[in-house]
Amino acid sequence: KVLLKPTMSLTQPLDPSKQVLLQHLLAAHVMHHDEAVAMFEKIGATNCRTLEECFRDINAQLMPGFGLEIATASFGGTRYHAVVNPYADDVAKASFKEKLSPSQREYIRNVFETLAQDEDDNEANDNVGTRMNLLNLRTKLDEKYKLNIEETEYCLDRLVAEKWLSTDVVEDKENRRKSLKSVYKLGPRSYLELRQLLQDFGVTALPQYIYHRSS
Repeated sequence: KVLLKPTMSLTQPLDPSKQVLLQHLLAAHVMHHDEAVAMFEKIGATNCRTLEECFRDINAQLMPGFGLEIATASFGGTRYHAVVNPYADDVAKASFKEKLSPSQREYIRNVFETLAQDEDDNEANDNVGTRMNLLNLRTKLDEKYKLNIEETEYCLDRLVAEKWLSTDVVEDKENRRKSLKSVYKLGPRSYLELRQLLQDFGVTALPQYIYHRSS
């Protein structure tokens, strides 16, 4: 993802409080609405009566300069916010391409495809999203792609750390490792930034998307 420095050059400079809010959103990757409201109230953004109004003000400067904007996904009333590329998945794809090997990228694509198909299946197999099943996807890669178990665990854990996936992960106290029975699902960030990719994988049950733009 593109990192924007506090001294970023915009069409018109944001006031410091809005810059702080934007930086927190970028650093968090995706933020629950309650957390965003608490941050908004703590910062005390000027010239904004509501968080949504503040988002509109930031987007008015962010979109012309960077082609990015703050967007919201609502899952049955539970809202998450993130800074996204509203027109394509290019930002997320570029991030993966720059930092991962071809084998790691292919594995991650398979993880997304597996979880996307499971997410949209009313009779989904409870085992599809388990850590064991997702780690075993490395054995189903084309022979030109090779990953050992440590590299595979790194990829899966990174997807969680960067909030592409969510999990109920629990620790195996005996081995001090993550339980292979832990279940993973697509995280809010995936729905916000990889909407087209998920649709290509057959996902139809998408959240409500809210874009904060001035009329």
